[in-house]
Amino acid sequence: MEIKYLLVAVLVFSLVTTADAGILDWIWRGGKWILRKIFGRGSHTVVVQQPPPPQPIPMMPQQYDPQYGR
Repeated sequence: MEIKYLLVAVLVFSLVTTADAGILDWIWRGGKWILRKIFGRGSHTVVVQQPPPPQPIPMMPQQYDPQYGR
């Protein structure tokens, strides 16, 4: 049982460390939905709405910066 949770943790960690903002946002929304399905036996149990996470800094620097327009 613990091995299954360990595999899930490693998978999520590898996804998060290599993901871009879109995939992270998808994981965030899917995770919130799964947690609501498992823990909150209905939407009335969710009292505080969590704010969305800050946008992660992209790993690769962009060659074209629209601020400078070059």
